[in-house]
Amino acid sequence: MNESVTGSSDSNKDSSANKTRTSQSYFNPFLLLFYDFMLYRFISPYLWGCSSQLLVERYNVLCRNKHLETGVGTGYLLKKCNAPIEKLGLMDLSQACLDKTARRLSHLKPDVWRRNILTPIEGIDQKYQSLSINYVMHCVPGNYTSKGVAFKHLKTLLLDDGVLFGASVIKTDQSNFIAKSFMALLNTLGVFNNTKDTVDDLEAELRRHFKYSHIERRSASVLFIATDCENQYKIHHTEPDSDHFSCFAGCDEGHEPHHS
Repeated sequence: MNESVTGSSDSNKDSSANKTRTSQSYFNPFLLLFYDFMLYRFISPYLWGCSSQLLVERYNVLCRNKHLETGVGTGYLLKKCNAPIEKLGLMDLSQACLDKTARRLSHLKPDVWRRNILTPIEGIDQKYQSLSINYVMHCVPGNYTSKGVAFKHLKTLLLDDGVLFGASVIKTDQSNFIAKSFMALLNTLGVFNNTKDTVDDLEAELRRHFKYSHIERRSASVLFIATDCENQYKIHHTEPDSDHFSCFAGCDEGHEPHHS
């Protein structure tokens, strides 16, 4: 799943455009045939430390009636979840990903938009209760200081009580040697662009654009959730192998929110 980013100068724009084209080239109809098996059966659980069961459970709890999927991949997580989605939007830069996901979820009659998340998002006149952006940001060129503006743009598509959630891959002390090596390979190939990403920068950008946010590290995966709604700021934790996961709930256990 990936999106484009543009720099402020001509040279930055050219560099970002080239990196975006390279990353996009891997999200083609042929490679998408193997995407689900490779990512959700092997790479995510064993290298990034985040099981597909955990990701699906996040959708089950956090997806609401009106949901926008950003960086759609193949629609695997939406297909597997049991969320009560009545109105679905799909947004990505990859036409191949949009086409495959729209076919897979045709029973939901999704609205489909090809958009760049790092420029103001125009032409979408509806707002959503939930918005997911899973395994997208590590493909975007630049560091979070520059590409974090995506959160600002995506926020414009959320209702006042809406929730943004997602996951990204960042090299941390918890990442094992194989994960770090594979991440380096993906950066060399141009699939990933996360060599400058840090957990602190991700957290800072979420705080910048939302009143309440939380991140949770699981090996090389960083799960995040953010909202402006006070009633949804509390996050509960469970162990990685649990059938549950972090989610917003009540406000009675003494955890303080992150204020922007």
